[in-house]
Amino acid sequence: MAKLTTGIFEVPATTVGTDGFPNIACISLNNRTAFTRSVSVVVVRCPLGADGEQIIFSQQITLGPRSCTFRGVDSYSPLDTLRVDFAGDIDEDGETVTASVVGRRSSDGSLEPTMFFRHGNLVEL
Repeated sequence: MAKLTTGIFEVPATTVGTDGFPNIACISLNNRTAFTRSVSVVVVRCPLGADGEQIIFSQQITLGPRSCTFRGVDSYSPLDTLRVDFAGDIDEDGETVTASVVGRRSSDGSLEPTMFFRHGNLVEL
């Protein structure tokens, strides 16, 4: 069992090539094993101009064998700082459960490359 994180990142004011911000942080989990796995996902927000962190999403997610799931988090504003943490049946090598995070605009599906974290980009806590 490991603890992995994206580290902190800033939500840009606009998505590349558009005039709106990426208003959904899309979190994907994929269980690559033949066993049921469980992963805790926590999203922490540090609002622009404020001191202290706020947990805006916290969920224990159970994944059946060879399954995947998706969660969308939208409780943040442009220029806020976010961090996504994973713990449980997940490892740095991605041999059990893999995770990814990407920022997306709900209005047109545009992806924000500065908010894209593949499993290999996650760091161990």
